[in-house]
Amino acid sequence: MNYLASLVTLLLLGQECVGYCPSLCVCKNKAGDGAAPEVEAGDPLRLKCGGSPTQLTELKEIDLSQVLTTVISLNLSGNAITVLSRELQLPNLQKLDLSKNQISLIESDAFYNMTSLQRLDLSNNQISNIYKEMFKGLVNLERLIMTHNHISVLPVGTFDYLVGLKQLDITENPLICDCELLWVADWSRNTSVKLVGNPKCASPENMLNKTVRKLKIFLDLSACGSLLPITTLVVKPYQNQVVFEGDSLNLSCNAPFASVLAKYELKWIHPMLEICDVNETTTDMQEEGLAETTLFFPNLTNHHTGNWTCAYSDQNHIKHNHTVEVVVISNTTKYCMTNHTIDNKGLYAWPQVLLNHTASVPCRSGEGLAYRYCQANATWGMPNTTACSYTSNVTKLLQQFALLNISLVQYSAVNATERLALLIQEKTYPLAEISDPDDVMFIAAAIRNYMQYIEEEQDLGKW
Repeated sequence: MNYLASLVTLLLLGQECVGYCPSLCVCKNKAGDGAAPEVEAGDPLRLKCGGSPTQLTELKEIDLSQVLTTVISLNLSGNAITVLSRELQLPNLQKLDLSKNQISLIESDAFYNMTSLQRLDLSNNQISNIYKEMFKGLVNLERLIMTHNHISVLPVGTFDYLVGLKQLDITENPLICDCELLWVADWSRNTSVKLVGNPKCASPENMLNKTVRKLKIFLDLSACGSLLPITTLVVKPYQNQVVFEGDSLNLSCNAPFASVLAKYELKWIHPMLEICDVNETTTDMQEEGLAETTLFFPNLTNHHTGNWTCAYSDQNHIKHNHTVEVVVISNTTKYCMTNHTIDNKGLYAWPQVLLNHTASVPCRSGEGLAYRYCQANATWGMPNTTACSYTSNVTKLLQQFALLNISLVQYSAVNATERLALLIQEKTYPLAEISDPDDVMFIAAAIRNYMQYIEEEQDLGKW
């Protein structure tokens, strides 16, 4: 008995040293050499499970509970799996191959806790319905392969959760190329996701074998209505630019709504465009499926300062434009220097600003902005604090009295006048002090407002 117990113990210890490999699977270490007997416990594993001659029909047929954190690659290709559900919870999995199965349904949480997954192969299955929630959590996925399925429709935003995606293969699917598929090409360009294999249309008949990337060339966009891409120019960078002399700069502008059917013109406008050292590149939509024009400034000088306007127009009299102001600064550039102002709206610190530009700072009271213009002679104009609230509580109260509409409140003009008089006489506001010219203006406005009711309310006269 002692001999038998010792033998069992040695076998168990040997298994722990070798590591665990699930039944119906072949295990390899990260380097790819050696079958199960040579795999060390805790080593990163690459698994190939099922396949001919023993095909899996469900994921639960393999027990991965002892290797959840060590599996980095799982090959389940060549099986007979029909449904993907939340049964694979492998946080360190980087590659998952589910090709050549019979998958027709993928549940919304099927890839739960697979945040490390980088490559997912779902090719050669029977998938017809894909949707956004299907890919939730796959933030590091770089390549998605869905070729040779039954996908005909791609809802807008299907791949929004795949923020790290670099390549998408949806070739050999019966794609219906109508207005609802327009978004795919623009999404691909805007996110720099490569459409591998240049997927083509399967229907309708007039779109057969047309490429998805050039869909806008062949569709009548006037029939797409709200399904059209965004109807504004996409300009990058979108905001005004302050740059240093000698630097380089790129400005790009594309019109995602452009159509070959409506002859269009897309160009940059600037008085010095023809003589400035600027390289302009225009992408032809007929060739690339994209209407875009790009400016490159290799060596910025003061001549490039000004408004650069991207302008679009077509034969349907549709026009769009967006202007980016470029300011080139150098050692000779003049500014209005930093300083402070104070008024009844508060104390404001004004930053250094270029000539002929306006500075804006948050109001000291209220949610608006205060403005101040830097004039051509390098001096500041008067601050504009119109959008800001008064800092004095007394002034705020007097402003409310001036704006009060007696006809819309519950009490009479006599009541309002009495309260105003008490405020002025410092009986309800002990520290009240009428010191701001605007205080007098508001008092006068309030009295003028209440006086129109003197015939209706005789007691107004005694106040």
